Amino acid sequence: MSTTVWPWYKTRHTCSAFPSFEQGQLGLSPRATLLVAAMIVLWVSGLLSALVDNIPYTAVTIPLVATLLAQLDAGTEGQILWWALALGACLGGNGTLIGASANVTVTGLAEKDGKRISFNEFTAFGAGVTAITLVMSSVYLSLWLYVGATSVNVVGAVVLVLIFAATWYSSKRSPLNCGASTPSLCLFREGIRAKVNL
Repeated sequence: MSTTVWPWYKTRHTCSAFPSFEQGQLGLSPRATLLVAAMIVLWVSGLLSALVDNIPYTAVTIPLVATLLAQLDAGTEGQILWWALALGACLGGNGTLIGASANVTVTGLAEKDGKRISFNEFTAFGAGVTAITLVMSSVYLSLWLYVGATSVNVVGAVVLVLIFAATWYSSKRSPLNCGASTPSLCLFREGIRAKVNL
């Protein structure tokens, strides 16, 4: 009775933090697999960057994203993973007081000026901002991959110009009515008014 042993050199051995993402393994097209990977990188980066300072987090995650890119063999479309990491780490840092150094600096300056912002107050506001911006980033990255980077960036620039123009126009037509519920909008509108009057 003879037994056939599979030659060791025909076995694929990988040592990686990520499972192998070969075409068809997840039942998705290569582009859809790339989008799933980008969403995972974006949201995990956003959540972890809220808990850990975003600079060390990004430094540790760069080799993992490079390994994932090598496994996906995505070509030029693979740069979406770098954008997902950048957006997730940057925007996730807004989630908590310890998520970014700038958060600690601003709360220290506010306390020096007599307004104390607690960790819970900051997180209650910052978590909402982080969630909204991560959802916006998810839409942006999806469109970037399926519509095209140039088209999405041009449309995004036009939308930003229209928002700025509408804000500026409304600040010129209506008197500044600053209530307690919209202090940031009032500061934004006052800043625009100050720049226009210079």
